[in-house]
Parts: sequence; structure tokens; C-alpha cells
Amino acid sequence: MASNASKPFQAQHIVRAGFDSPSTLITNDPAELQAFVRQCGRVIYKSISSVRSIVREVGNDVSEQALERLRYLPTQFQEFIDGTNVRVHVVGAEVFATEIQSDAVDYRYAGREEKTVMMSATALPEQIVERCRTLSAMLDLPLCGIDLKRDNAGRYYCFEVNPSPAYSYYQENAGQPIAEALVRFLAG
Repeated sequence: MASNASKPFQAQHIVRAGFDSPSTLITNDPAELQAFVRQCGRVIYKSISSVRSIVREVGNDVSEQALERLRYLPTQFQEFIDGTNVRVHVVGAEVFATEIQSDAVDYRYAGREEKTVMMSATALPEQIVERCRTLSAMLDLPLCGIDLKRDNAGRYYCFEVNPSPAYSYYQENAGQPIAEALVRFLAG
């Protein structure tokens, strides 16, 4: 579980497992952030720690005051990937993929923005399934939730791996038999 305490550490494993990763900047320097936004266009930000945070988009109207607050807290910024969120749960060797349709930047909090979320079980290309299994094994997390995004060209990006994956939310909304797989795994 310690890998989740450092998103940069985890990102190294994500790339080693063969996943694409969005352009990322960790900084507390406002000028670096502004250059990154110019380079990428749309940019999101989130915590670099294991503490759950709400993913937000950097707006075009960021005040000087907000930029100055950045100096006190290094923050992770990533290029916004337009596409479809996919949450993958790995349970031992079993892999369950849930496609999430939402126009919210962070679908977990779509209700706060009066936006919708629709989830459905989906099949992944075998190459992506194998990368998920590999990443799970590399991090020694036989139960994990892997956050992917499939861009409009069909390319999969990986954002992070969650050691406490809140699988019941995805099971209830997409009909995935994740709990049954967990029982089988624990029973050996």
C-alpha cells in the first residue's frame, strides 16, 4: 500500500508496466505551472499524497493570489486527456473493467456539479488486461483499482493505482462480480 503514498513513485511503475502516462508536472512554482498550461492546454490537478482528493481542472482565470498559494504546497498537474474513464479492478488474476460515461472532470463527484455518471462493464484489449495484471503484481497489490482513460483514438493512459479500491461502488453500478472474485481469491 505504501506505493500510493507517492504518486511520482507509482507513476514510475505505471510506465514500467507499459502504460502511457499523461504529461505531468509536480511543482510549487507558479511560473512553471503557467508554462505547463500553455504547453498542454487543458490541465487538471490533484494531491500527490495517498489522501483522496477531488480532481479539478486548472481554469483560464487563475488569480495571482491562487498562484501564490501554490508556493506552499507542491501539487501534481497533468495534461487533461479527453476520452472515457475506465476503472479496472484486479483481484488476483481476475480483471474487471468498468467504463464510466460522465461529463464531469472527476466522475466520483459528478453529483456536486449536477452532472451524470453512467457505468457499464466493458471488455479491454488483452494487452491492457495483461498490463493491469503486471502492474498489480509489480506493486504487490493483489486487490487494486487502476484508473485508466481511453482517449478518442483508443489509446489507454494510466493515472494511478488504488490499494483501497472501493469496489462495491463499481459492482453496484456496473454489475461486476468483484466481491465474488475477492471471496474466491481469499479462499485460495
